[in-house]
Amino acid sequence: LLKKYDGVFAKIEKQFLPFASCEMLEKIYASKLEENKTNIPLLQKMLKTLDRTGCRTSTIYKDILEIVYTNAPTAASAEMMGGFYFAEKDYDKASTFYNEAIKMYTTNEKRTQPYYYLANIEYLKKNFSAARNYAYKALSCNANFGKAYMLIGDMYAASSVGGDDAIPGAQNWAAVDKYNKAVAVDPSLANDVAKRRSRLKFPDG
Repeated sequence: LLKKYDGVFAKIEKQFLPFASCEMLEKIYASKLEENKTNIPLLQKMLKTLDRTGCRTSTIYKDILEIVYTNAPTAASAEMMGGFYFAEKDYDKASTFYNEAIKMYTTNEKRTQPYYYLANIEYLKKNFSAARNYAYKALSCNANFGKAYMLIGDMYAASSVGGDDAIPGAQNWAAVDKYNKAVAVDPSLANDVAKRRSRLKFPDG
């Protein structure tokens, strides 16, 4: 029976995946989920397809993901759980799963993204110190991960300089330094960085 459904899945992928919409994939998988709840390898394939095609916000994606994570937890499925709850703006749950993924991954390279998303969560909460800490942890895992430098730059740009002698806009020089580092390690970020720099205001003179 399992071989039969594996064959059906392979046929679906071959015939529909190149042009399938999320709505189409969700309908196909929803019709198969109930009778395949114990077929974890097949559910993992469905999940991989939904994830690869960007269909991560549907109920069927969440249902399949929860079954897979509960029955065969992996670092990757924990990270996917984190991504789902991040998109739902449930940042506490997202943080829990991202931390779980970090513990389960066996290489620093794989830990880069979870650390980066934890940095984003703290940034959204305006906990800039914690956000910077996570961003630097991402960089310790992958020194060429330019998005982490760009996020640190965003934190400087969003922060204010305290004290009576503070010069308005002075923190933006620090932001530019991080933006420059982001482009240096990842030139593909040049356009994003240029947009950010164009919004900055600097002290006169």
